Amino acid sequence: MQTALWNDQLVWAQNEVKKTQRTYYCPDCGQRVHLCQGSDHRPYFAHYAKRRCDANETIIHQLGKHQIERWLALQGWSSYSEVYLPTVRQRPDVLTRINDQWIAIEFQCSPLSVKRLIERNQGYAKLGIAYRWFLGPTYAHQLRPYKAAQFLQWHEQQLTLPFWDLSRQQPNYQRKRPISRIEMGRQDVWQVLIQQTRQLQRQVYFAAPRLRRLADQAYLMGHGTLSTCPLVAHDTHPQWDLMAESPLEWRVSVILSLEQCTLGQGWSWSEWYDLLNQSVKWLPLPCLSPAQINLVRHRLLACYTQELALAGIIRCQTQVKIIQRPRWFKSYEHKLGYLKQLANI
Repeated sequence: MQTALWNDQLVWAQNEVKKTQRTYYCPDCGQRVHLCQGSDHRPYFAHYAKRRCDANETIIHQLGKHQIERWLALQGWSSYSEVYLPTVRQRPDVLTRINDQWIAIEFQCSPLSVKRLIERNQGYAKLGIAYRWFLGPTYAHQLRPYKAAQFLQWHEQQLTLPFWDLSRQQPNYQRKRPISRIEMGRQDVWQVLIQQTRQLQRQVYFAAPRLRRLADQAYLMGHGTLSTCPLVAHDTHPQWDLMAESPLEWRVSVILSLEQCTLGQGWSWSEWYDLLNQSVKWLPLPCLSPAQINLVRHRLLACYTQELALAGIIRCQTQVKIIQRPRWFKSYEHKLGYLKQLANI
């Protein structure tokens, strides 16, 4: 666990120094715990051997709710804690009213399935209540893509992952701002491409199951391993994962689909986006409205359309037309050498 009590104060493992002789206690069960630090893992608190803690994170959850209520009061908004809504049989952590709109605020510390999250959101929507989810400290590390997508929300015209910062007692909206290649720096781009190429080669070498279908398809079409894929298949822009597959896997799927088309073949814009969608398995985004979901997905597809156009593979005018085949590298070694040369390694 990431927190413990010392002198009746909540402290964080990452801020503690092991050589200081402090006595820590579990905030849930009250038993003594010790600080674990090492070079191969993040600091954390653990119970001593042969001791169990069956309590949940009630203390942290209560602390977060009280902080949210205080923060709302500072903004001039009244709030109500644990209000029972009998029609939908739900009890939001905090209920507030902002600009004549009731909003249910949930401080989520424990695991929550997509199904249950959707049910709760639908319950609030049924009553005309907006909702906002803030994640607690248990979600701070090793958040898998599908779990992050589950809580992605729209804030200030951006896709964000909202956390509640217990130490600063305020919201923390995590963003992934797109970075242009010019802004990133030319050399950094090549370094990213080298890293992705090596990673893809390792995955192919160990026959990662999710890549077998793509690898077989590429081989039957006369290409080498997937690591020899065109540079336009790589993604160097930091962004939230919206697909079940990696961006590179999806991009390779699109490229392989385009290679089966004749040069000069064209599509209307709606047909083109249908083509891109055929290779996608979208992750659910239960905290976004249908309009917001369509917007973020369209932006992703439009971004790759632009990259394909800049690479000279398609031309975008009144319709989208394929004008050149994507170029694969002769071998993994050839591609790696080419990238190293560009990176001046």
